[in-house]
Amino acid sequence: MAAIGQIRERAIERWGHRLLAPSTIEVDRIPISDLAQRQHDALAKRFNIGPQYLWLAEYARSANIGQLELCVHVDDKAYSVVTAQDVHPLDDDAGAAAFFREHFSFPILKLTKLQMRDNARASGFEDLMNQTWFCQIPTHNDLPCGFCNPCQWTIDEGLAYRVPRGHRVRLAVYRRIVTWLPSYRLRQNLLGLLRR
Repeated sequence: MAAIGQIRERAIERWGHRLLAPSTIEVDRIPISDLAQRQHDALAKRFNIGPQYLWLAEYARSANIGQLELCVHVDDKAYSVVTAQDVHPLDDDAGAAAFFREHFSFPILKLTKLQMRDNARASGFEDLMNQTWFCQIPTHNDLPCGFCNPCQWTIDEGLAYRVPRGHRVRLAVYRRIVTWLPSYRLRQNLLGLLRR
């Protein structure tokens, strides 16, 4: 939220009041319909999608605000779900594409993160893009950890410079060694050691 506030302030300084202040709601205050829950559960089993899509879809429905714009992009893990044409999570309910397209729109669906960076650079706001938050487990001094999934995806999708070099090196060591470790516990111990 702090990063959103800082980016918004800087955007207002440059372009005036074109961005509304964010509105928030507690997840447990979003009414979830049985149909949406069943659709999401079925999709989650097939595509391993997170619960945020259910929360956002049901928030859009309950608040009667139409389609929310999601920044799903080519490299995104949800891309295959959004672009699915004939996947039916339940015989009597809408398919994957219908679930997503009913509640969301996807303005950058065909872009990669590198293309987004290039567009931001060409339009003069790469510095704002570089202030966005993606890490799920930041360090004590608010730097990207390098190990959580969003950090790894950021590195793998060509924006490694967004993660501190030392954290990238530790991730590379972990990825190289982890395949040799025979147990989950040993892998978690190594991960904890490298994160420190």
